[in-house]
Amino acid sequence: MLLAAATVGCSAGTGVTEADAQKMKEEFSTENYEKAMREAGKADELEAQKQREAQYLQGTGQQDAEQR
Repeated sequence: MLLAAATVGCSAGTGVTEADAQKMKEEFSTENYEKAMREAGKADELEAQKQREAQYLQGTGQQDAEQR
């Protein structure tokens, strides 16, 4: 979502450059987030979060199939 805000900022002429947007994309990547969580000793919390997300996505897919 932050990337979307940065991209919108680029087109609106707010002074956010493409390089700034790329840097933000890299800084807030999933890989960096997961690495930071592990380094902070929150690997269990990260895994629980990933499981909740997978269950949510699986449930969403099932609901879509049922609606068809």
